[in-house]
Amino acid sequence: MTARTLVCDRNRAAEAPRRQRRGADHRRSIAAAASPRVGGGCAPCAAAASRRQAVRDRTLPEAGDTLKRLRERQIEAQAADEALIEIDAAGGPLATAEKLAEQGFGHASKSTADDVLARLNAKRARNLT
Repeated sequence: MTARTLVCDRNRAAEAPRRQRRGADHRRSIAAAASPRVGGGCAPCAAAASRRQAVRDRTLPEAGDTLKRLRERQIEAQAADEALIEIDAAGGPLATAEKLAEQGFGHASKSTADDVLARLNAKRARNLT
């Protein structure tokens, strides 16, 4: 521990009771300014309290409106996602490719029983020769 830290620690210890007294005095003046039956308190505290109240009065409805808009957007996005899933399932590119393969166009995406038998017969023919 250095001498500087010792001095700082002593200063903090000596300053603590003064800070507590100032904080208590300030809290009392705020309470007095906010209380309608007690006329007094410091003017800056009263002004700050009225500004805070004005901000609260103004921002609470704005926050409610913002939350309402966000919920509406979330519902719209969820509905769009569900619609896209239905569209993809009903006639997406994979479904179209499967339909074309069933008609004989392009590669088959699924193996049929005939395909499996043809491969097995070809493999057996190669092994026999």
